[in-house]
Amino acid sequence: GSDVVIVNNQDGTYSVQAIPHLAGNNSINITLEEGGVQRPVSGSPFHAVFQPNVLHPLGCTVHGLGTVAAGVRTDVARAFTNFTVVARDFWGNALNRSGLTFTYSAFKTVAPVGQVRATTTGTIVSSGLSGNYSGNTSIMLEGPWQITILLSGAHIRGSPFLMTVAPAPLSPQHTLAIDVPLTVVTDWETIFMIEARDAFGNLRPTNPPDFTGADMTVTNSVMKRITPSGELGRYRAEFMISNIAIVDLTVTHKGTPISGLPVFGIVVVTAAGDISASNSKLVSLNPTNARAGVPKLYQVQARDIANIRLLSCCPGKPVGTACCDGVKGG
Repeated sequence: GSDVVIVNNQDGTYSVQAIPHLAGNNSINITLEEGGVQRPVSGSPFHAVFQPNVLHPLGCTVHGLGTVAAGVRTDVARAFTNFTVVARDFWGNALNRSGLTFTYSAFKTVAPVGQVRATTTGTIVSSGLSGNYSGNTSIMLEGPWQITILLSGAHIRGSPFLMTVAPAPLSPQHTLAIDVPLTVVTDWETIFMIEARDAFGNLRPTNPPDFTGADMTVTNSVMKRITPSGELGRYRAEFMISNIAIVDLTVTHKGTPISGLPVFGIVVVTAAGDISASNSKLVSLNPTNARAGVPKLYQVQARDIANIRLLSCCPGKPVGTACCDGVKGG
């Protein structure tokens, strides 16, 4: 394309001024109206070779710095991102220029309250190809970033760039199992949490999920499932066992256990509530050493009909609830 200005000199001649935009081989077609029809003048089209103009920062472009879709530049957290800066004139024509100084910097535009916004810098050096400069950076934190590329202190075309960095693929070694119990009760839903993270510590989105119930293995379980908790990166893991046993638990991602698992030797005890008065007993060290009018603390150990010590004596209430009613003195 070009900008064209035609001036009638009023002496049978015309002055034509064209400012070409694209370097290389170009055709110049000049026509005049004759009998209502545009006809080329003698010798038209003319052929010319245009050279690039001088280097201009606003013509320089970058390639490989994320993916642009619907006007939004995106990338995935990773150790290194490679990109190329191309030296160009104002119209975007590539230039064979060496020895140029491009600089790169980036900072995270949003950070949690109380945290400093992360920054990173990269290097940009000649790639050996005419006018091409190779750069690399390492952006490992997810979220919005602003990226600046300068030529001798001036922004290149599009700079500063806004980029959204998504978490990298899930890393089992950085994914945590939280509050895994070492003792569970029969026929109760036992719950613990999974915190899914990538290799750089970023929380992973739960849609689509990284985990399902098929990723959890629990010995003798009659129910197991893993569902998103509604919080970023967190899953609710549940399982149930009906029989007294010693069981093992693990959660894997593509065959690799997550951090903190497997857990071996989880103790399964009977469900709370089946209290037996005849099997329960007083366990104070000296129940008879008391005086009238002086408070005396007694402890009762609750046991079920199978003479197994209960962790709770409250039917239908969580393990550990202290609510043995009806204890009377006499």
